[in-house]
Amino acid sequence: MTPRLKLAVLALFVAAACGQAQPTPGQQILLGAIYPLSGPQAQGGKEELAGVQAALRVSSARVRLEVMDATTPEAAAAAVDTLVHRYHVPAILGTYGSTLSVAASARAEELKTVYWETGAVADPITAHRHYVFRTVATGSALGRMAVTFTHDVLLPEYKMPAARAVVIRVNDIYGRSVGGGEQELAQAKGINVVDVIEYDPKAFDANVISARLAADRADFLWDVSYLDDGVGIWNAILNNHVSLKGAIGTSSAFCMPAFSQRLGAGSIGVYAADKPDADISPAALSPDGRALLARAKAAYTGSAMDIPAVAGFVGGWTLVHDVLPNVGGAVSALLRLSHKPLCALISFAAGTLLGVTLFAIVPESLGNSNWWAVALAAATGYALFFFISKYVHHVCPACAASHFDEDATRHFSQIATALIIALAIHSTTDGLALGIGREIHAATAAKWSLFLALSIHKVPEGLALGTLLVGAGLQRPPALTWVAAVEATTLLGGAIGFFFLANASLFWLGLIMAHVGGGFLYLAVHAILGEMVKHGKMIVLTSFSAGVALIGILNICLRMFAHG
Repeated sequence: MTPRLKLAVLALFVAAACGQAQPTPGQQILLGAIYPLSGPQAQGGKEELAGVQAALRVSSARVRLEVMDATTPEAAAAAVDTLVHRYHVPAILGTYGSTLSVAASARAEELKTVYWETGAVADPITAHRHYVFRTVATGSALGRMAVTFTHDVLLPEYKMPAARAVVIRVNDIYGRSVGGGEQELAQAKGINVVDVIEYDPKAFDANVISARLAADRADFLWDVSYLDDGVGIWNAILNNHVSLKGAIGTSSAFCMPAFSQRLGAGSIGVYAADKPDADISPAALSPDGRALLARAKAAYTGSAMDIPAVAGFVGGWTLVHDVLPNVGGAVSALLRLSHKPLCALISFAAGTLLGVTLFAIVPESLGNSNWWAVALAAATGYALFFFISKYVHHVCPACAASHFDEDATRHFSQIATALIIALAIHSTTDGLALGIGREIHAATAAKWSLFLALSIHKVPEGLALGTLLVGAGLQRPPALTWVAAVEATTLLGGAIGFFFLANASLFWLGLIMAHVGGGFLYLAVHAILGEMVKHGKMIVLTSFSAGVALIGILNICLRMFAHG
């Protein structure tokens, strides 16, 4: 499994811990699914979804699907919004059709949600995407299959030194992906593509297309069409007696059983280049593959596993059997922790940071410096963390689970240095606050509040860093070493404050404390309120408020004890 895939799934499933409202019995994971369950692509969409559901049954995965019907690109994109914002799913499976998938996957990419394509083949679906994955062949690969079959099988059979070919393709992203692959490989193999006939599936004249094909005097036809228009075009070719040495359908129409059912004897002699169905030769499979196919057939609820059903099964099986259990041991630990405790821990820790800023740092700073100087120093602390997060790496990925997705977009080797630098700066400022607490003669309540808040905050911070390292493929001992090294910079900050700022005036020490408080304010307010409350989770606000209240009560009790 690639680091990008590990980190992407890691990021989204950790973020989902704060997104899914109620864990279902047995701590099921809720995933989204978008397929055309009505309209002209309904048959394939239903079969592909049934294949995914069969994979869930065979794997016994604790996964539940929230299924949405989509028949247009607009509906597919809207379904992504609904699944992410209403159901807070960490990943979405879909969508059978390329035009639907292009829209849905693009929206999922914008929302930084894993999109798991199980059937659509258009090449651009996964191009330049960090969150979109596919388990079937690309359209251009299927197109190349048709050309390879023509070159390696049909040309030798006909003993043809050269051949003329025509591509008939639907004028959308699916047709151009498959047809583009055909044209590219045909040129490399010396097959002359004399014409490319594009048509609108909603408005075309099959007889006009047939006449144009006849005028091209083609030896071979490579067809890229949907079922209804493919049947119509082939009927026109037969009725007009267009002579061809071979016709190869690439994906969709020519490859579907319904094509033969509707054309009868007229479909005899047509070739199809597509993904396999359940009738694949057993000799092509390993013993484990044959056993898995048998289990898939037994679990499938339809009459026969055609191409979409097998594609859906392969996609679903790969996700729930090969990906989710292997994205890192720390992820499994986090998922076993369950959604509510993880959100509560992160939110509670952030609340303690805000509490110590309001009840300890700000009062102590105001006692030694002017209010405007304190405000300016706090603003510089907030700005420092803001700019580090914006241009280097987020200073605390644990402060909001959604910040894990920054690391999921790149290989860990590309972000490790930035992550460690940012966290080291953050931890150093934590230690600095503890170190200068002694020099500023802070009240006992302030000292203990600061110590308690930072101790609580270090738990999710270390958990976050360790999870990212293990999820990226590091073994646990090296990951633990890196976590210890980064968190040790807290001691470095404490030493700087204790030994090197001993002679600083109370005025400047107060401003340094205010500067640190500004950084804490950034972590608490920006990370929690700006990133997590948007999920509408009451537990986030409740836990956050509890953290603030704990520090406030601790301050009151310690001050009463000191004056008692």
